[in-house]
Amino acid sequence: MFFEGERFNISQIVSVARYEPLLEKKDIYHGCLPTYELIYYIKGSTYLTFNGYRIHMNAGDVLYLPKGIINADYYVDIIEKFSLYDVYFDTAEQMPQVPVHIPAVTCELGDIYKKLYNEWLSKRDGYYFKSIQNFYRILELLKKQRQKYNINARFKHLAAAEEYISCHYYKTGFDYEKLHGLSGLSYSYFNKLFNDKYGMPPVKYVTRLKIKRACELLISGTFTITQVSEMCGFENVYYFSNVFAKNMGMPPGKFKNLSTLKSNEK
Repeated sequence: MFFEGERFNISQIVSVARYEPLLEKKDIYHGCLPTYELIYYIKGSTYLTFNGYRIHMNAGDVLYLPKGIINADYYVDIIEKFSLYDVYFDTAEQMPQVPVHIPAVTCELGDIYKKLYNEWLSKRDGYYFKSIQNFYRILELLKKQRQKYNINARFKHLAAAEEYISCHYYKTGFDYEKLHGLSGLSYSYFNKLFNDKYGMPPVKYVTRLKIKRACELLISGTFTITQVSEMCGFENVYYFSNVFAKNMGMPPGKFKNLSTLKSNEK
């Protein structure tokens, strides 16, 4: 889920806009968004519908919208004339495919959105770097406040399984069958819920954690490929090499050598 992890990389801010429509009963938009969006309501009140999710937005609220949802219904029923800031961005990682509503958290958030918008419009020297800085500050504040709000109650069922994953993903013999049992859900519903939250099934999610950990260990230059394989919970080094190459586009030996070369060049 959005803000679930400590890190995701903003690959680019595409645009920053301020939007204040004329007072009408309904605004209709295109559902297949080309970028992710992080919206801040400056004022007003609406009911926003996106791909089957209906969200009541008020002043101070933040809304994340996913990109690439084909044929999504996307429209806004206006209760009170509204205005908003909207940041259009992309990331290096796959983001959640469901909207995330975060109720009003702090007045500082609106001030930072305003700074970001004004900086983006200015196009002064260094404006992009200052915009990125402000955007990460927004994400930091939202991360701090996330625990105070129930973003989606049904995802609470995943908590025990998520805890098991975080404590055991790097161990040999990881028990995937245990996950749905910990959640108290059926196998099929657990997998659907997990996929809704993370945009991928548990096996792929755990594999990504293993590969991410493997990359960190290889870049350190301290461990052999066999040691990294063992430390990331793979049954043998041959299976590790195949999985690594499939996910990273190169075998672990080449990845390690390239990382060493880059380090020596610095």
